[in-house]
Amino acid sequence: MERIQDEPIILAIQDTTVFNYTLHPNTKGLGPIGPAGLSGFLLHTCLAATPEGVPMGILAHHLWVRLSEPKDSKKNQNRPLEDKESARWINMTKEVAQVVPYPKPRVYDCEKPYETPRKENPLGLPRGQSVKPRR
Repeated sequence: MERIQDEPIILAIQDTTVFNYTLHPNTKGLGPIGPAGLSGFLLHTCLAATPEGVPMGILAHHLWVRLSEPKDSKKNQNRPLEDKESARWINMTKEVAQVVPYPKPRVYDCEKPYETPRKENPLGLPRGQSVKPRR
């Protein structure tokens, strides 16, 4: 938090990482991560960065293991958003809003921009446009 205090604008960049432990069958506490019996866990992280792309640290993170229940896509459509895994995008945005002091402008970047409503922001990006770091 100290590193971002002097920055006029902070980018809050979210993404989920899947940790594949399928080749470590003796590891306890894993869950399904994809098709064909893959197992592991997931980590959703929000990185703070300057508009120039300088990383400033982790603002928030959430680690979880999926349940072993098979997905029923029709049943999933009727579940409330707060019960869906995709709620992590909105929950992370709310958590970061509590961590980053107001009125500092925060620009949220998400893999699924429709999950987190966006308005015009200080960088002039139109709604739904991603600001992704170069790889």
